[in-house]
Amino acid sequence: VVEAAANWGNRWRGHIESFANVQRTTEGGTHVRGMILGLVAGLRSATPSACAGRSTPELERIVTEGLVGLVCVRLDDPRFDTPTASRLSTPAVRNSVKVIVADEFASYLRRQSALMQAFASKTAAQ
Repeated sequence: VVEAAANWGNRWRGHIESFANVQRTTEGGTHVRGMILGLVAGLRSATPSACAGRSTPELERIVTEGLVGLVCVRLDDPRFDTPTASRLSTPAVRNSVKVIVADEFASYLRRQSALMQAFASKTAAQ
């Protein structure tokens, strides 16, 4: 199960809160990486001409600027990098979160033309 939410504000630096099986993962992990890559993939899908020739790191900077996000995954057998379970490392989670976020974000951008234009403008400006 994947739950994700994203909102953009005036803050320069973005932040994503993350949880695995309702336990906070203060150091993020594969689910956070999947969310960021999903936002990039969704942006590419919704605004292909604006993203043409842009690298993934460039687009990551664009989608995370001002981002306040949340990602929560529920897993049968989570793996963590640290003994305190502060960083999720389950490999399959990255792609699962990416696919879900990409589809939903692209669909949302297509319905919200003002937001899609704002991201397209940011892409062209940077």
